[in-house]
Amino acid sequence: MLGPALLEQALQTLGAVLRQRDLSFEVVAIGGSGLLLLGLSNRPTRDMDLAALVWQGSYVKADPLPPDLAEAVADVANALGLPANWLNAGPTSIIETGFPEGSPR
Repeated sequence: MLGPALLEQALQTLGAVLRQRDLSFEVVAIGGSGLLLLGLSNRPTRDMDLAALVWQGSYVKADPLPPDLAEAVADVANALGLPANWLNAGPTSIIETGFPEGSPR
């Protein structure tokens, strides 16, 4: 389970791996992990759900994850002993129905 501290560690590690590889991704997280990141919950979650990637100022489906991002996520999972799907694009279908009114972008 990802509590606030472990989620933060995983994301910091992912950021370091991406920087080391000269990569950058802007993502939209939803669900329990999104609430953890906003400080609105401290309840552990199984994973971090990505709904979208931001590409040239627009939302695009996160499924499948870009290969470079998927590889970095797998490397972080191995390094920290996390499940392989600790970060995934499971709820990406929300792109088709749209984000709630008032969401950014």
